Amino acid sequence: MSDEKKPGLAQAIAVWWRINIEADHAPQRALAAKLRRAGTGEALGHREVIDLYDRVVAADAWLGRRLRHDPAPLGALARVLAHVRQHDPKHSLAWRLGGDDPAMSPARFERLMRASDIDEVATALIRALPMAGHGCAVGRLGRDLLRWGEQGPNDWYFDYFHTSPPETQSEDDLQTEKKA
Repeated sequence: MSDEKKPGLAQAIAVWWRINIEADHAPQRALAAKLRRAGTGEALGHREVIDLYDRVVAADAWLGRRLRHDPAPLGALARVLAHVRQHDPKHSLAWRLGGDDPAMSPARFERLMRASDIDEVATALIRALPMAGHGCAVGRLGRDLLRWGEQGPNDWYFDYFHTSPPETQSEDDLQTEKKA
C-alpha cells in the first residue's frame, strides 16, 4: 500500500470502531459487551481485536512492531472503545471533560494524566467516558491511548482547558527575538 493511500492511525481506529462496535447489530453488541467485561489480556482473544491490530500496522508500522512485543495497549484500547457510544469528530475526550464547568474535576483529570500503567489509563478512561456522554473523537482517543507513554496526552491539557497550544516558532523567529 503506498503512503498516500494509507489511512492515518486515528482514521483506521475510527473505522474499526464503526464496523465492530458502533453498528447496531447483534454481533457488534455482543462483541462490545464482551470487551466491556474483559481484562486487557482477555480482550486480545477476539478475532476483531486482531483485525484492529492489522489496521494499526497498516497505518503505523513502527507502532505495530511495538504492539507485537507488548500487546497490552491494544487490549486496553479495545476495552476502552467498547465503552464509546457516540463518535464526535470535533471534540476529543479531554475537551468534552473540561471547559469552564468541567465534567471531570481538575484533580481527577491530573490523576488521569499522570497514569502510566496501561490498565490504569484504560480504567480511568472508561470511568471518564460517562462524564463525557460516552462520546468523543474515537480515532483520536485510540491514537492517544496507543501512544500514551510517548506523546499521547500532551495536548490533552489544552483540550481540557479549551485553549490552543502555543504556535511553534521557527528558528528565524527565535534568532530575531534574541537580537531584539
